[in-house]
This record gives sequence, C-alpha cells and structure tokens, in this order.
Amino acid sequence: MKTAIAIFVKTPGLSPLKTRLAATLGRDKAEEFYRLILRSIENTLSELNLSAFWAVGEPEGLHDPLWNSFSKMHTGD
Repeated sequence: MKTAIAIFVKTPGLSPLKTRLAATLGRDKAEEFYRLILRSIENTLSELNLSAFWAVGEPEGLHDPLWNSFSKMHTGD
C-alpha cells in the first residue's frame, strides 16, 4: 500500500489568498508568503515516499503551471 496526500490550494489571481494577512501586509506580500509556503510544502513532499496531489480550488486553476510539480485534481463544489 502506498501513502498519498492531497494539499488543498487556491490559485493566485483566481481566488483571494491569505486574506487576514493581506489586510495588514497587503495583497502582494500575502501572495509572496503563500508562494513561499507552497515551495516549502513541495520541497518537503518531494523528499517523502508518497504520492502527492494538488487539490485545486478553481477548475480553471488546473491549467496554472504553479501546480505542475504533482498530480492535480479539482476539489469540486
């Protein structure tokens, strides 16, 4: 049996990100932080022996190159 994990994500530019953080730091800094978090998650999961999936919140976000590192799926409504 192989272990898998799905990481629920929103695509920058398609959905609001880190809204409470953006309220104090601004949208650009909040998005920069979000992207840093994603890279950290990506790096950590790449080192583990499991299947990782991006569970993308927006159907049109599935085509964003940001999600090319793992398999991806739409979270659905």
